[in-house]
Amino acid sequence: MLSRHVLLAVLLLHTMTGLKLHVTTFNTGDTFPREDISPLLGLDYDPDIVSIGFEELGDTDAWENEADRILSKRGYYRIKLNTMSIMQLVVFAKKDHLPFISHIETEYTKTGFGGTYGNKGGTSVRFRLYDKTIAIVNSHLSAHMDQVQIRDEEYWNIISEQDFETLPHRTSTTTTI
Repeated sequence: MLSRHVLLAVLLLHTMTGLKLHVTTFNTGDTFPREDISPLLGLDYDPDIVSIGFEELGDTDAWENEADRILSKRGYYRIKLNTMSIMQLVVFAKKDHLPFISHIETEYTKTGFGGTYGNKGGTSVRFRLYDKTIAIVNSHLSAHMDQVQIRDEEYWNIISEQDFETLPHRTSTTTTI
């Protein structure tokens, strides 16, 4: 389930621009897509942008290729893929928006094994869409209730280390999801 902050950011973006953004994350558990993943992609809502984060990938191509196959049939084009070890973040946009997407950047932050391994951490994609800057961060953090403090530290490490270039003539705000 999306956090309250993500829902507020998506609602704010929709209110400001009329654009619909679908953000989802899925822990694949080192499996291959065996069922139709269309429901995961939010296509019933006809989003303008679809962002999918995958964690615990065994085959880093299988899930991304399946999403690509489904979304390309519906008129979506991949604007960026960011892979870090067993994590991926892939962002798609409808064809009508492609001429208005610019300044695409990616970042990743490893937090596994003291920041040396990418089994945990965050991947992100930032881009300009019309006059708005959008940053989407997918994270895979330490599990279980006894790891809350470590998860909190991992979150702040990801946020502080995601260092994008400054956009020229920046006049808009960044919405981080």
